[in-house]
Amino acid sequence: MEIQAHSNELREDLKRKSYADKTIEIYVDWLKKLDDFFPKKKLDEIEFKDINEFLEHLQDRLNAAPATVNQAFQSYNYFFNKLHSKNFDLTKIRKPERKRSNPDILTVEEILLIIENTDNLQQKLLLATAYSAGLDISEVRDLKIGDVDFQRDIIKIRNKKGRVVREAILARYVKTLAKKHIRQNSPSTFLFESTTTHKRYNVTTIGRILKNQVLKHKIHKKISFKTLKYSYVMHSEQLGRPLQFILKDMKISSSQSLVFFNDIKNRNTKDRKFSPLDKISLHQQIEHPINRDYFEQIIIGISNKAERDYLKEALTCMSVGSLRAGIIFAWNAGILNIRQKCFNHGSTSLNNAIQKFYPRAKEIKKMDDFAYIKDSTLLLTAQELGEIDKGEKDSLEDCLDLRNKCGHPGNYKPKSLKASSFMEELINIVFR
Repeated sequence: MEIQAHSNELREDLKRKSYADKTIEIYVDWLKKLDDFFPKKKLDEIEFKDINEFLEHLQDRLNAAPATVNQAFQSYNYFFNKLHSKNFDLTKIRKPERKRSNPDILTVEEILLIIENTDNLQQKLLLATAYSAGLDISEVRDLKIGDVDFQRDIIKIRNKKGRVVREAILARYVKTLAKKHIRQNSPSTFLFESTTTHKRYNVTTIGRILKNQVLKHKIHKKISFKTLKYSYVMHSEQLGRPLQFILKDMKISSSQSLVFFNDIKNRNTKDRKFSPLDKISLHQQIEHPINRDYFEQIIIGISNKAERDYLKEALTCMSVGSLRAGIIFAWNAGILNIRQKCFNHGSTSLNNAIQKFYPRAKEIKKMDDFAYIKDSTLLLTAQELGEIDKGEKDSLEDCLDLRNKCGHPGNYKPKSLKASSFMEELINIVFR
């Protein structure tokens, strides 16, 4: 009877503090396990050494995972110290080192696929809001209508006590959806409520909304609701915002978190070794690195009119200092050339090569279909078909990185020497 009374006591206290139902049951379950481990002791008689003994038993005898041990630790810290003021110094207890997982991240295309193909207005808004503001599942659940500030274009994020802990940007897309949702579904208090009972969505319902969309679109990744938050961080960084500023805005300050996200960012980064001397156009003077005459002689010999016109426009832009535009025009010429070379291999060989790197790719039947294939995938396909070798593919990936920097909004300004080197490398590899 005593364990039942303490279980109810713990459960009620956690509910008052708005803990998730799943967390509450985990804490109660660990309390019962401790009671079972010491059958001759009442919970009121449990001492620090008893908790230490049980946690060591979990680690040494049961080989429990670090996350499991941490659950037990947090449960006992709450019950004995916060609820019963025992003041046990649980920091002295040995705990296994927790290794954070290396989670899957949704691509930008997958995010758009999920959001745009969610038919239910409220569910579409929920997923878009969670991703666009980098929200945890409990933060989505607790969002109130008044937390969406349509005048200042912000979303107020609150902690369990209701205090605003950060403000996230209200994306224009989300703003439009939110106004439509409020007008059509008339939520009473919380932004996400049952349209019949007006009770707020619980975390189980919210999690199921994402899970159903992932299954619907056959996205074969290990996805949890936190994936939306992780994807928000990584996509923001890829679009040019420094990682430390993103995390600062999200009130994520631990060094472990910075390492965690850096590991995600760098896990697919390739170490391409090169000598800087090979990236420099030695035959040009540094003061005037865009040698128009030199490039014009090469461009004249290119037979394809569309490619030739793109390169002429690129050279014109670079000659007047519009280096970003010139780099983009030049890259367009190169991509046209590579697409045609790959297309010449025939439909079967081409599509088999693309499928190797992008299994869900649309079948290429005509040149216009290449619009659905990312440039990075095209480079891998060209290497697979033997149009370029690995070294050339790596060099073109460097060129693509520069092209993307120039194509994104921002203050990036390439140097003339870099633009010239880009042109020379592109021409030597693609138009040789």
